[in-house]
Amino acid sequence: MRHILLVLLGTLSFQAQAQLWELADQRSEEIYFDQALPVGGGRWAVVGRASFAGSHMITVRNGDGTIVWEHIDTYCTGQGVGEVVLLPDSGILHVGVKDGCDYYGPDSRVRRYAPDGSVLWERTIESQTGYMVTMAAKGSIGHVAVASQDTVYVMDMDGNVAGGYQALTSDIRKIMWAEDSSLFIVQGTDLQLVDIGGAMLNSNTIGPFVEDMRWYEQQLFVLANDSIRRFGADLSPLGIVAFPNMDWNSRFVVSDSGLLVNTAAGLYHLAPDGTPTFLFPWPALPGLSTTGCAVRNGTVFSLGNTDISGRSTGIIRTLSMSGEAVQHDQDVEVILHVDSTWTEFVGGFYPWDRHADITGLFVNHGSDTLRSVVLSMWIQVPWILCEQPTNRIDTSGFALAPGDTLRLPFGAVDVALGLSSAQAAGDGDICIVALAPDDLADRAPQDNTACASVDFVLSVARQESIAPLALFPTPASNACTVSGLAALGDQLRLRYLDGTGHVALERTVASPGDRVELDISSLPPGTYILDAMGPRARSTAKLMVVRP
Repeated sequence: MRHILLVLLGTLSFQAQAQLWELADQRSEEIYFDQALPVGGGRWAVVGRASFAGSHMITVRNGDGTIVWEHIDTYCTGQGVGEVVLLPDSGILHVGVKDGCDYYGPDSRVRRYAPDGSVLWERTIESQTGYMVTMAAKGSIGHVAVASQDTVYVMDMDGNVAGGYQALTSDIRKIMWAEDSSLFIVQGTDLQLVDIGGAMLNSNTIGPFVEDMRWYEQQLFVLANDSIRRFGADLSPLGIVAFPNMDWNSRFVVSDSGLLVNTAAGLYHLAPDGTPTFLFPWPALPGLSTTGCAVRNGTVFSLGNTDISGRSTGIIRTLSMSGEAVQHDQDVEVILHVDSTWTEFVGGFYPWDRHADITGLFVNHGSDTLRSVVLSMWIQVPWILCEQPTNRIDTSGFALAPGDTLRLPFGAVDVALGLSSAQAAGDGDICIVALAPDDLADRAPQDNTACASVDFVLSVARQESIAPLALFPTPASNACTVSGLAALGDQLRLRYLDGTGHVALERTVASPGDRVELDISSLPPGTYILDAMGPRARSTAKLMVVRP
């Protein structure tokens, strides 16, 4: 093994080749990209999710992939419970149901973003009938429309309700503006033209599977039932053309290059009569599912997702209109060394935790020097439903030549938390995975995961009972002091758990003595559990945060 020279590096930049680049986003254990929009200033909007649940994302990027602005919160951006549409001023309209992780609702939120990412206004809509607002459509003369399964709301550009109606049946599936005072509605198996007061102007049977709609050059194009269907402004039928490669991912592309359709297989162009022409397949990338794209000035902005050991990595690529993609050769192999394992009795309803001392090694099998990598390991927590805790090493600043190996020690880590006695003893697997080398997709990911089966033996000595932690003042506003830490040991991990069990804040304290002052200014008001874990013991206390 050659000597590994560690160097300090700046942020990785991607050298454009004919304006082509690639970026793999792996900031957390679940990144999923769903939709792309071309916004003003040569920028692109990416819509998706930033974690397993409850963290939905709208991010606007420059032409080189760098982030201009980004909003991540708990209101869904898609997945059947939210929608994002581009407004004529390059702003964004977002409607979504509140995602409480293991439940939805009870409210929906409508929010309008300016092109710079500032929030111009937002409105919260609580359903009166049990159906939450999940659909959005931009208008042509200063109005927008949002809808639930049984109600349509028309708003002006300041968010004031200016009209709408309640449908007779609760089966509205899609909405789109037709003209200044009417809407195209997919309701049940029918495509309808209605005015903003709900009066029916025309209707046609469309069938049960409608993927998308687009108004283009005085025609309504509909992707439905493995075909392209065309209608006039009055919803009169103009023709049907077969589209055999339609799939769950098929949708119209926001484009300045004509009427395009994205599918999982590739990109299509539609003629005025709806005839599809296959332009190119998506360039091969292991495990990639292409979910969306936008087109501007001959550049295709493509979104997709790869999956390695359950971790979804969002992939952004720019392509030429011929499908040309920038070439990369990132390929790493990960190796796992387990130095020791042990169990710990912590008491309570789930009394046992498993721990291990592990080291990850990765080998650079690519042809270029490797400069960053993410190593990740799951932590088993049977009673947490809505998040996936991990141990991660997210590192950059090294230079690993082709064929060389680098050791990255995790050290002592949690393997499983909150186990019963029956669960804690016996064999168990420890797996680590290497993700997004150099912030790119791995070209040969089959060896990115390494696992070891180890034996966990229950500890004989049970942990000594200690007094609970003491907090002052309580309630607290921006800071408080915690005492009773000396019995836990010298290296402490402090976690603040909210009412759903999510980790709201975490910090590590070395040699704290008996008391430490905590900065809680970043915590929203509420009730939290302060969980302090050290090498000798673990203790908790209730923390209430209030603001004047």
